Amino acid sequence: MSRRVYDGGVVVEEWDDDIRTYRRWDDGALVEERPYDEFEVSPLLEAEKCLARETAQSSLLAKVDAAITADLAYLDSAVPILATDRLARVEAQVGRLTRQNVALLRLVGARLDDTSGT
Repeated sequence: MSRRVYDGGVVVEEWDDDIRTYRRWDDGALVEERPYDEFEVSPLLEAEKCLARETAQSSLLAKVDAAITADLAYLDSAVPILATDRLARVEAQVGRLTRQNVALLRLVGARLDDTSGT
């Protein structure tokens, strides 16, 4: 995104967020070009953090929905199984529940900087 200031239909200032560069013109000649300073870059970094958190939250919520479905299916499965199969199923379920718990803890605790372990 870029923002420009015009004077008489001519660009006199420009902030280019894509390359984080400020430019200023005088009588059509470029007189200043510099990287963003800390005050110009700060809102961009904050917006990036917000977007990353929203993305993580969406990912975790999708995992929560899938986990609910899988857990209900596990609880509804009343098919008799062999003892050896039962142990494998229980071990798999414990792993799923642990990942689900981590996802829920990240959501509840607003730890949305990472989705690992979910």
